[in-house]
Amino acid sequence: MTYRILFVDDEQNVLDGLKRMLRDKRGVWEMIFVNDPLEALSWMEDTAIDVGVFDFNMPGMNGLKLLEKVKSAPHTRDMEIILLTGNEDSTLKRQGLDLGTTDLLNKPVQKEDLVARINSALRMRHYHRELQQKNDLLEQQLIKAQKMEVVGVMAAGAVHDLNNIISHISAYATLALMNLESNSEAREKLRKIEDITQHAGMVVRQIVNFSRNQESARIRTDLSTLIRDHLALIRLAVPKTITFEHRIAETPFEVYANPTEIYQVLMNLTVNANQAMGRKGSLTITLEDQTLPPQHLQRGSYMCLTVRDTGPGMSAETAGRIFEPMFTTKAPGEGTGLGLSVVQRIVENHHGAITVDSTPGVGTCFQVFFPAASAQNAPPVTQSEFILG
Repeated sequence: MTYRILFVDDEQNVLDGLKRMLRDKRGVWEMIFVNDPLEALSWMEDTAIDVGVFDFNMPGMNGLKLLEKVKSAPHTRDMEIILLTGNEDSTLKRQGLDLGTTDLLNKPVQKEDLVARINSALRMRHYHRELQQKNDLLEQQLIKAQKMEVVGVMAAGAVHDLNNIISHISAYATLALMNLESNSEAREKLRKIEDITQHAGMVVRQIVNFSRNQESARIRTDLSTLIRDHLALIRLAVPKTITFEHRIAETPFEVYANPTEIYQVLMNLTVNANQAMGRKGSLTITLEDQTLPPQHLQRGSYMCLTVRDTGPGMSAETAGRIFEPMFTTKAPGEGTGLGLSVVQRIVENHHGAITVDSTPGVGTCFQVFFPAASAQNAPPVTQSEFILG
């Protein structure tokens, strides 16, 4: 990235001296030299400037006045400003600091000092931009969360009505079965209706459980059953044009987990895979025992949840940053960069780990390791959990 520095001094010989002094910085900085404060303001109207280096004593509009105008304009107030002065008047220097100057340097200025101060100002500029970007992303995330809260309230009512409809269908099917002859051909169809309504009821219950604002309490639960029970909802999130396969271990495997958070991890990885593949490809979810976890985990018994897609894959550089907060591979406005960082936090809170392996043009594989339930990873027992005999 090339930074743009604006030098303003009414003495042309001073500007010429600065040009010679900083000629080795031409490939690093884009430098603009002007000898008129009004021309400088015109430059700043049309061009984004990172750092301004202003002379203190200029006729017509001195450095303080120029500084004041820069800091009062919305499009330039975040600029870093360095004032150069040959005046030892401490009052003027205090005024400059009060108006928001980043630094002050006495003339004649030494190259090493000037370069060091400009580099320091550029770091400040970089940090400010980075902070602003993060604030913007957090604001977008807050707006999205507020929208989702409204949608959640609306969905809760819709799900309640849907549950009532399913219950009525199931009840009428049961009543019809009771009134049919044992050899009636309609019995098989009615039993199919019962099976479908039971499945629909399970999906509705999962939606309700996920939408509830529950604390992240971890309970002892069978991970195999937990993942298997969520496959119906996962299937709904996968486009019909994508091949969906799953292999879930039949053997029970108990972990200390928050069921809602486990579903959040699984759904997030699934949605990411879907978005990466677009409308075609293959998604595979597996759950199996793993006796050799990643090196940074303690040796022991783990269950490995794998989500594999045949999308475009990622470069090693991108994969290395994928869990960083605010980092996203999506287009502006399509992602917040918070999803995978939240997934990693959830997994680590469960004393597990998550890894990613990706090859450009081949696909991406996420592996999530959950440790078997033990005294070492059991959640702390709160006072309310003690039962007095």
